[in-house]
Amino acid sequence: MKRIIFLLIGLILMGGAGFGAWLAYQTYAPMLFGTKEEPKEEKPPPQKPPKFVRMQPITVPVIGPDRVRQFVTFQIALEVEDEAVAVALQPQMPRLIDAYITTLYAGLDDGSILKRGLIDVGAVKVRLVRASAKVLGEKLVLDALVQMVIQRDL
Repeated sequence: MKRIIFLLIGLILMGGAGFGAWLAYQTYAPMLFGTKEEPKEEKPPPQKPPKFVRMQPITVPVIGPDRVRQFVTFQIALEVEDEAVAVALQPQMPRLIDAYITTLYAGLDDGSILKRGLIDVGAVKVRLVRASAKVLGEKLVLDALVQMVIQRDL
């Protein structure tokens, strides 16, 4: 009789341990092995590619105390949202170029766009975007891309 009681207790304990293992597997296996489907993230709709408006090169002299020390030429492209903004930008181009030349002159004069005698492209971009916002209003020009900078000493 003792054997049967021990056998029954053993079977009950093994059944309980098996049920606990099965429950733990159902709970933690998806986290460990990734077997459960994860909720799919909704992808945002694809953005339209930006439109770029290339500008003519802008040459600005760096004037020293007694003479022109160097010439700096900038090749700039403006990033706009779409073709409609690019077309609307064309009549404003003379005012925009004037604002850029004024901004670049001021930056070269006070040295805010120079780092140890070289042009700081990041500072130029920031100043050009600000000048664009003053002339055209906010958010028409997304970014000013400085494609080329040439510094020529005299």
